[in-house]
Amino acid sequence: MRRCWLLIVLATCVPARADVGAEAQWLWGSRFPRADQTARLQAEFELDRPAERMEIRGLADDRATLRINDRDVGEIIGTKRFTVIEKRERFESGPYRVLIEANNVAGSAGVWLQLDFIDANGGRQRFVTDSSWRVNSKDKDGSWTSLTPAVSLGLLGVAPWWRPVGKLDDYDQWKRASGVGKADDAARIQVVSGFEVELLRSSQMGEGSWISLTFDGIGRLFVGREGSGILRMNLSNEKEIKVETINDSLQECRGLLWAFDSLYANANNSKGLYRLRDTNGDDSLDEVTLLRATGGGVGHGRNALALGPDNLIYVIHGNNVLLSEGYDAVKERSPLQFLAEDRLRPVTWDRFMFDAATRVPAGYVARTNADGTIWQVFAGGFRNPYGLDFNHDGDLFTFDADNEEDQGTPWYRPNRFNHIVSGGDYGFRQGSANRPGWFAEHPPSNLDMGLASPTGVKSGHRGKFPAPYDRAMFVCDWSYGRIHAIHTRRDGASYRCDADLFLEGQPLNVTDLTFGPDGAMYFVTGGRGTQSGLYRVKPIGVQVGVTARDRVARPDHREGRGLGRASHALPDGQGVPPNSFDESTPFDKLFSRLGSEDVWMRHSARIELEHLPLLDWRDRVLSVSKTPAVNQTARSNQEITSLLAVVRVAGSDSSLPESERSRILNRVCERLLDQPFEHLSDEQQLDVIRVFTLAFVRLGRPAPELAVRVIAFWANRYPHPLEPHNQRLCELLAYLEWEPLVAKTMPRLESSVEQEALLAYLLILRDVKFGWSIDRRKQYFGALRRADKFDGGNLLPIAVNGIREDAVASLSDDERKSLGDLIEPAAEVDHDPESTHAKRPLVREWTMSDFDDVFSPDAPKQASRHDPVHGAKLYRELSCVRCHRFQGEGRTLGPDLTFVANRFGPRDLLEHIVMPSKVIDGKYRQTIVETKSGRVLIGLPAGGDATNVLLAADPLRPTKVSRIPLDEIESRKASSVSPMPVGLMNSLTKNEVFDLLEFLRVGSPVE
Repeated sequence: MRRCWLLIVLATCVPARADVGAEAQWLWGSRFPRADQTARLQAEFELDRPAERMEIRGLADDRATLRINDRDVGEIIGTKRFTVIEKRERFESGPYRVLIEANNVAGSAGVWLQLDFIDANGGRQRFVTDSSWRVNSKDKDGSWTSLTPAVSLGLLGVAPWWRPVGKLDDYDQWKRASGVGKADDAARIQVVSGFEVELLRSSQMGEGSWISLTFDGIGRLFVGREGSGILRMNLSNEKEIKVETINDSLQECRGLLWAFDSLYANANNSKGLYRLRDTNGDDSLDEVTLLRATGGGVGHGRNALALGPDNLIYVIHGNNVLLSEGYDAVKERSPLQFLAEDRLRPVTWDRFMFDAATRVPAGYVARTNADGTIWQVFAGGFRNPYGLDFNHDGDLFTFDADNEEDQGTPWYRPNRFNHIVSGGDYGFRQGSANRPGWFAEHPPSNLDMGLASPTGVKSGHRGKFPAPYDRAMFVCDWSYGRIHAIHTRRDGASYRCDADLFLEGQPLNVTDLTFGPDGAMYFVTGGRGTQSGLYRVKPIGVQVGVTARDRVARPDHREGRGLGRASHALPDGQGVPPNSFDESTPFDKLFSRLGSEDVWMRHSARIELEHLPLLDWRDRVLSVSKTPAVNQTARSNQEITSLLAVVRVAGSDSSLPESERSRILNRVCERLLDQPFEHLSDEQQLDVIRVFTLAFVRLGRPAPELAVRVIAFWANRYPHPLEPHNQRLCELLAYLEWEPLVAKTMPRLESSVEQEALLAYLLILRDVKFGWSIDRRKQYFGALRRADKFDGGNLLPIAVNGIREDAVASLSDDERKSLGDLIEPAAEVDHDPESTHAKRPLVREWTMSDFDDVFSPDAPKQASRHDPVHGAKLYRELSCVRCHRFQGEGRTLGPDLTFVANRFGPRDLLEHIVMPSKVIDGKYRQTIVETKSGRVLIGLPAGGDATNVLLAADPLRPTKVSRIPLDEIESRKASSVSPMPVGLMNSLTKNEVFDLLEFLRVGSPVE
């Protein structure tokens, strides 16, 4: 390469092109960054053909320098906007080395990089930060550590960075599939190079919205409808696809599976798993049998089905589905046992948060046989996983959903791609009890996916795709109209993952996918009453189609074919399956596996240990280990993990005498206090803190003399250099009532870089009753006022309000008097909400007809001369910033407007402003409540429980809520009036109206 490069660097706010292909991941040396830490990330790649220019798009927390083949390329700074570097010059084919030297000032740390090499024909070769990168960091003495695999922190859009300005974020693209009469043209769908997409059929009148699909043994396609019934499609004649209704009674069949010459349907609104069979020989599937009824709600409900390598049917449910009353996990020999909420310091206002009825195991995977006579809970702790499938090795995966309303809180849990293992509890809990990160008892996420709405999941080994897609896991994202290809690479007992954006459309509200007997991918769109379409994806140049020959050649085609690990096979799908672990494993061999450096191996060994009789191993674990370990790391892993097993099993045994529980608690604490804490890894230290926490939750509060010893152990280790450790130590010391805790924690309120960390300390200290002075109270409530203006999801204001209520309730009368108005929520802005409008005179009460001269078809086309800079000034003067987020500024009390101009034309956008009540987003629709005494209240729902409803009457002050008892409510209905006031633009001239629209179209100028 030449030494003189044309270099263009800018921080851009122009939306990035929605490219399919490899997806970059946030990388760092560990999940626990230190302040003032420097890391070097490096990788090599091969350029297959020459390129004429290179485009670089990067983000860095906090800054990074980039070198390619030992030459400086440029500097990447910040996470709010992309740093874009373009080099116009010929790049020869061959090997390239990339080195990123990154520095973290404080708080979170990570680097995200995408390199595109473009040839003369516009073809791209893309290289990204992914699991192949390696990293080393600078030690305290200035030397560099050895290279290790980089740690993935997730795809673009994960917390705490979210989406930068310039990345299209069209969550509502699915709405454009409503009332259109035909599925979107396949030509508008972007797909990775080498593949093509065809639209085979649009749903017709009366066929409903499509949400699931599966092929039968002779190549016919079954399609589940959002309402009632199941369709069957014969694809042998693609010009005239024959469609018939084979069931019109089962409601919302989200999961379909053809196996054992039967169609299995997980019918969400019919609340059960059903089997449909042809018993009279007329191909009608006349017999419909309920195999298993399931209770609970239908929101996050009964979802997909998959046939396992053991010939058992795996069923995945969201967190609204309840286990059958009286379900006995031990009697059923379920792998998932010994679960509990495990909350050290309960939060009473969690009952006002979303899905308050959720209980462990929350969303779960069950498995059953062909006739439904067995029912084992295989794994749990999910929120709303819609799809699941086994990969080419026979391992099970799902794509689990976040709760977007939790964004901005310390308990927000990202969308994640999970390897599901036997007995795994994946950590979802309701409200602020949710576990977003590293907890000792939960398997980790394999890949955090950023913002998404997960739906179908299917393994590429079921089709005939070329490498590497023949072994990829394909996962659907309904809200954003995408299918990702997740490439799994063996890493110990689990996998490291990379991702491609395989295809994307707008709108493309994809609900499910499968592979046909012809080897092609088939997927459907639909949901929420939208227009549905059936699409096919195939490699370019490959002729596919379900023909008579295909049906003869593949008589046994079904979802479970070709699995690589058919352990515990039960060919007829009958009988009682063994657990996925060996109950005869000798203790010493099992104990050795507990010392593995592989967290997945330790998890597997612990689950096996927990299923052995407690009396057979309890005392061996509680005594000083005589089992030799290779090194101290292995020994600590053995001891910490086996103590975790003791706590979980003994703490779940209600028949255990109190004296024995106390003895076990004492021994567990003594063993943990003997750990060489300063020499443990960051992960091991967190595990020690967690086992202490679980021991107190499950076995009881320690006796005073033991509590003193535990406090003494932690007193000199708090605060800790790492933020995750600090937060969990703070909670533990609050439980143990350590007197200096408040004084030691107050500096954290000032030094916390991310709002999530500050909220974590505000939450923990809210009801601590010791160690306060009036100055510390002022400092606390001052920080809480900062939290009133934090950005996040709809539940963030409810959480801040709950924290404040608990903190105020803990004050004495004298403290309340001294604090005065400081205990009240902060004003939303520094000026009176009416003052701006009062200063601007009325110009005109605008209606849409006033703009006919501009938007009518006959209006002359003129180049835009409107001023976005003046529009930005008007945006603030009209107080739009108080409710709406735009380019990273403002609040989310109303819809984010950053890409509103991509979704609406200028006339439609203007209509939304002039007539705000014409179309109201469901998340921001107010509720009208009339009480039996005749009171009428209007407000945004802010939570509730079995006895009360919470309403926030003022949308600008969501922390101010009214609590209305359910037994006093006469009626409740949705309001047809938007919280957004009418007449916002009546103080603008016509030119100013278009200046405002221009600002919403192009944003602020790049500085």
